[in-house]
Amino acid sequence: MDDSFLFDDLLLAFWLLVFSWVFLTSAQAIIRDHCHHVNLKNKFKSGGMENEKLLRRTDK
Repeated sequence: MDDSFLFDDLLLAFWLLVFSWVFLTSAQAIIRDHCHHVNLKNKFKSGGMENEKLLRRTDK
């Protein structure tokens, strides 16, 4: 068995692991932000105009 093929496989496995970690970390942050926004929206749903302004301020 050639050592270069083993090295290529290990390098590919490493980059797949790094890519997966970055993708999952980004997805976790997006989901957390979305859930936070939905929770705020539900919390202030019956609050009136001042709560709507507060909600818009937290969207930015």
